[in-house]
Amino acid sequence: MKRLALVVLAAVSVGCSGPSLEGTWDMELAEKPPVETTVKVTFSRPDRMVADVEAKPELPGVFEARLHAEVWGDWKLSDGTLTVNAESITVKDTEGKDVPDVVSDIATSTIKDALGKSASGKVLWEGNDKFTVTLADGKKAVFTRTTFKSSPVR
Repeated sequence: MKRLALVVLAAVSVGCSGPSLEGTWDMELAEKPPVETTVKVTFSRPDRMVADVEAKPELPGVFEARLHAEVWGDWKLSDGTLTVNAESITVKDTEGKDVPDVVSDIATSTIKDALGKSASGKVLWEGNDKFTVTLADGKKAVFTRTTFKSSPVR
């Protein structure tokens, strides 16, 4: 679950200075997490974002399905650093069904502990459709655009 938190932290800790951040992005961590994980982050105006994370946690006998977490929040870009505030976290399985309370509580708590009240990262653009974000702890994630200017998020 700690790796899930790292993925979500990286996903929401991005910014831009130049090309538009609006749209949906696939994210990959430079250090691969020990569990299979996919992340899509959608940024829209006015400064709203959602990170969709799917992972297969290793919880034999407790939870066998894939986990889907949504982290909703806002973002503010200043001097090439983006600060993200997570406002809500929803954890379900990939079919939209509720997960056991213990799984939801662990995932939500881990994500909140990793994010704190806000998270930030510096961005290095590699063209209009790709950038690398470096978090405060030096960890990196690569984002590749999948769609432009997505629908507004809540």
